[in-house]
Amino acid sequence: MGTKRYRLSNAELRSRTRTKNQTNQEEASGGVTKREGSPYLAVFYLDDSVGKKRSRISRTIYATSMAEARSKRDECRIDLEREMNKLEEEQETPTLSAWVDATITEKHGLGAISDTTSSNYLREEKYFAGELGDMAIGEITSVDVHKWVVGQLEDSVPPSRIRKTLTLIKLSLEHAVTSGVIPYNPAANVKGPKIPRKEPRSLSEEELDRLSGAISGMRTDTLGLAVRLALQGGGMRRGEICALHISDVSTTVPQVWVRRAVAERPAMLGSGVYEKPPKTASSRRVVPIPDDLWKDLLKRAENVRAKAPKELEDPYLLGTAANRPTSPTVLSREWKILAAQNGLADVRFHDLRHTYISRLLAAGVDVKTVQSLVGHSSAMTTLDVYAAVDPKARASAVPTVERALPI
Repeated sequence: MGTKRYRLSNAELRSRTRTKNQTNQEEASGGVTKREGSPYLAVFYLDDSVGKKRSRISRTIYATSMAEARSKRDECRIDLEREMNKLEEEQETPTLSAWVDATITEKHGLGAISDTTSSNYLREEKYFAGELGDMAIGEITSVDVHKWVVGQLEDSVPPSRIRKTLTLIKLSLEHAVTSGVIPYNPAANVKGPKIPRKEPRSLSEEELDRLSGAISGMRTDTLGLAVRLALQGGGMRRGEICALHISDVSTTVPQVWVRRAVAERPAMLGSGVYEKPPKTASSRRVVPIPDDLWKDLLKRAENVRAKAPKELEDPYLLGTAANRPTSPTVLSREWKILAAQNGLADVRFHDLRHTYISRLLAAGVDVKTVQSLVGHSSAMTTLDVYAAVDPKARASAVPTVERALPI
């Protein structure tokens, strides 16, 4: 970001309080006037940044002659320009886009945010890279941020996207406050748009039958086991499935431990997949699984161990031949092909988790148990999102109402 350089000049006097003769006298003397019975007066003019307003600056100069006064006037001009430019440099603040970059880099470097969060934040930048992103953070007001929100809505940007970007703006400006760059956070009290409630997609009985037939011949393949873990293994997320090691499958009881997750590092941060802690502390969990799934996982573990180098203590259960975890993106890509081939093109891999949760609730499993199985941080999350998913479950409550509330 370039710094504006101030330059002072001796120019025509435009003050209405001066007469024409006084103005001509100042012009004739090169911006130096002699006060009657007093020292010389040097007059300078400064145009503002947009050239619409002129400021008059005057300084008293002590000299014995006009020539000496002009020399001292030039020295005074240089000193004034230096002072004003130094003050401008000290007060200048970076643009919002530049400050967001600096905030993400600093927090990522300190380990305050993960690679995944950093990449997600960097992707948000394009949504305010225009007028708001080009503004100096010291000049941004709450009105500017509010106008940006309104403009995004007018441009049909999804409310969820606007809220994510607004969160990043608030985080960055708060960082500017704590760093002493700006005195307050202009976005602190700006609210994002409401997000329309969207019920999770849950597979119907007919769709489940279709899916069961589709994976019948690949139940022990990587994709087949991943689908079964999402549908029968605590609704595991993609990253949790890809992060499983053979030691995470119990050899004594039908259960699996969820201890970590796999995420993908964006190209700007070096690319590749890496392990990280699960989404929340509650995501670390023990998941009981059906016997047939457990036995197939044990067989997979035996095969992986037999093929792995002896020095490799704990290879990935569903990893590659080079013992790298399967990428969640690759898993989604393979699922998308399978789903499209079986009339399930609108079903995401994550919808298998939704199906697991909604089916357990519809079957009468209590909310706290479901919460612990799927790793939600709160039972309220389970209730708020999933309790009303199955219309049949709601309809089945009617006989209970009739028995409990006879009138």
